[in-house]
Amino acid sequence: MSNRTEKVDFDAVGKLIDEKFISWAELARMAGLSSATVFAIKAGRRNASYRTIRKIAQSLNVQPSDIIKNHD
Repeated sequence: MSNRTEKVDFDAVGKLIDEKFISWAELARMAGLSSATVFAIKAGRRNASYRTIRKIAQSLNVQPSDIIKNHD
């Protein structure tokens, strides 16, 4: 499963970080990711691995499925 990539729903992530009053850079730090990684995923230049999505979701206290686009 670690090689699977997904599209992150950054509209949903944006709402969550707004609710928590944190920045995108702070989210990256909380998730143990570089800001460059988060911004590349946000800009659509790369997809996120499931592991990366899990790190972001844990930082926001949500389930990974809550921040994946078109999840079934």
